[in-house]
Amino acid sequence: MKRILVGMFLQMVYTVFCLAESNIGVLQASHTGYSGADDVYQLWGWNILRYYYYLYRHLFVDYPWVVRVAYGVILVSCLGFAVIFCIMGVHVYLRRRNAKRKAWIKDRYFDKLKAIVHEEVENLSTEEISRRMEYKPRKWKT
Repeated sequence: MKRILVGMFLQMVYTVFCLAESNIGVLQASHTGYSGADDVYQLWGWNILRYYYYLYRHLFVDYPWVVRVAYGVILVSCLGFAVIFCIMGVHVYLRRRNAKRKAWIKDRYFDKLKAIVHEEVENLSTEEISRRMEYKPRKWKT
């Protein structure tokens, strides 16, 4: 399932960027909204977003609104897939990290806790439990 989603996302991103790259020479706009031959658009910082806005605005200016809406839907779905892909990556990372921590805690404390639980004495003191667990209190770091 993940491979299918990733493949669909990469195919949509490739399609969008191929459309954008094929029409890079079309867009020569400034931030005022007019299109002039002497204006050069510099791609850095927030200008990238403005570039893609003007690219979207001028790319399909001669096409009907259906084509413009379809292109917008493709862009929004690509961004949605990117966000979903990032969220999935974070969840996988967190799951693996928690599994490693759980395995480390189990290796370190499971046998000791099992021995304490199965002890014949019902009420062990806190000091006795910490002695059996070989617990060393840590001081706060400044």
